Amino acid sequence: MSGIFTLSIECVGGRYLKGPYRFVIEAPVDLTLGDLASHILGTVNFEGDHLAEFYLANGPRGSKTWFTPNGEWDEDDAGVMGMRLSAIFPLPKHKML
Repeated sequence: MSGIFTLSIECVGGRYLKGPYRFVIEAPVDLTLGDLASHILGTVNFEGDHLAEFYLANGPRGSKTWFTPNGEWDEDDAGVMGMRLSAIFPLPKHKML
């Protein structure tokens, strides 16, 4: 599958957040979540000393559904970071990544 996803990335909170922060990227559909995490950290000039997490939710404080067989958090995220965007998008209605 070939194509491009347009993703809106928004920081919703954090110790050093001084105000709203949002940027938009175009990502190939075969990009992995691990590559997306690296790109986001590079864009915001963060050294990567923080683990990346990806899950589905209705909002920042919503109930989280993790990308694991049972939908619960798992310490082993190797499979998650290798997931391609094409396996995740389109998202279910009202869900955010």
